[in-house]
Amino acid sequence: MDRVTGWYKRYVQLIIFIMGLIIVVALNVDTVSIVTGLSNSTALRSAIVSAAQGSANAQSNANLGTLQKSISQISPVIGWSASTLPGDVGSWILKIVGLLQLHLRCRWVRHSGSTC
Repeated sequence: MDRVTGWYKRYVQLIIFIMGLIIVVALNVDTVSIVTGLSNSTALRSAIVSAAQGSANAQSNANLGTLQKSISQISPVIGWSASTLPGDVGSWILKIVGLLQLHLRCRWVRHSGSTC
């Protein structure tokens, strides 16, 4: 029975790892580009701060329009577009490191018992 439990645990961890990697790549959630974008763009930083303050002050049962407005404010940071594609090999390596960094950090945090 212990062998089956171990096999099942390894199998589920592999499936969760693959699903997480697909989600991170599909949404282009790159920690390096997010930090760079927030560091360099005052407008983007203030838009995210105002969206966070607005959601904190809003009622807990936000409607769809409010959620879409909040998501559209952070869309330059998350998602694929022509401007987010790396231009050279060094940029591609940095992009891959950023994508894997978020995925592996969330995996590590999940094992420690907190949220990512």
